Order: sequence, then structure tokens, then C-alpha cells
Amino acid sequence: MRRDAAANRERLVAAAEAVFAEHGSSATLDDVATAAGVGPATLYRRFANKDALVREVLSAFFGRLVEAAETAATGPADRGLETFLRTVGVELAQKSGLSAPVWGELAPEPVVEELRRLSTELLIGAQRAGAVRADVTPDDVAAAVWALRGVIASERVDPERRGAQLWRRHLETILRGFGDDAGPSGRRTV
Repeated sequence: MRRDAAANRERLVAAAEAVFAEHGSSATLDDVATAAGVGPATLYRRFANKDALVREVLSAFFGRLVEAAETAATGPADRGLETFLRTVGVELAQKSGLSAPVWGELAPEPVVEELRRLSTELLIGAQRAGAVRADVTPDDVAAAVWALRGVIASERVDPERRGAQLWRRHLETILRGFGDDAGPSGRRTV
């Protein structure tokens, strides 16, 4: 691929991520082309249709979440799950239009499965470290992420909640519920 073609592709993917993150599935390819500063013909030369572009964007987005889980796994086991969930919260708050339910089957299933596997490993590590109750399951972790998506979505829709970052308070509640022991400050640790 020529250098200018590669640069156009990168610009298109970056613009698509920003447009889809903001507008979700209602965004059009014309919106993406305009945001990238290219004509629609340039976009169509790189991506045959919206689904192809969405797959590219979602693969990168979920790939970053996989990297976040891998990074969290390199730290202390008692903090890994919490670190990961906080990172997911930030990513979803900044790019809620990229969450899996918005796109259905276009979400990259192998990458999503890898994310589930890694989050399960983080959970097991936190449980072994005594930071998370033994009865917390991988489904509970998935439900926590779904709940964060719901809170973030409600903030986007309700003008009075917009920017309130209620998801952070909700995550604190979830983490306290996952916690096994009260730490020195009296706060449950996860």
C-alpha cells in the first residue's frame, strides 16, 4: 500500500472511531468521510461497506481493552480486576458508541472472548489474593460491565446527568460488593 493510501486508511479508521464512538450505529459513512477530511470515494476504496469499517474500528477498540487487561495482570493480583474495570469504565464513558450491544454481531467475537478469558484470570487472581469474595463469578464481572454501559448510556441521554460520571460511583458500589475484606481505611478492597 502506498504511503498516502496507508495514511488515508489510518485517518479513516481514526475518524470512524470518533464518529461511531459519539453517534453509535446511526453514524453514516458520509459522516466518517467528512470527519476524516476525505471524499466518500476514498472511503469506499478502502472499505467496501459500513460493516467492514465497523469491524476494523471495533477490533482496535476491543484490542485496547485486551491490552488493558494484560497490563492489569502484570500488577498486584489484588488490584488487577479493579484496575481493569476502571479502565473499561473510562473507555466506555469516552466511547460508549463502540460498546458491543450497539453493533451486535459486528463485534469481533474472538477478541471479545479473549477479553472474557483475561477478565476471568484477573478475577481468579483477585480471589486468590483475598481481595474478591470466592462466590463472585465471571458472569458477575460481565454484569458489572453491562451495568456500567447502562449507567453511561443514561448519562448520555439525560441532560441533567451528562458529565456527572455516575458510572464511577456505580463502579465503587460494585467493587465494594465484590470485596472480601475491609482494608485499613475501612473501605472494602478489590
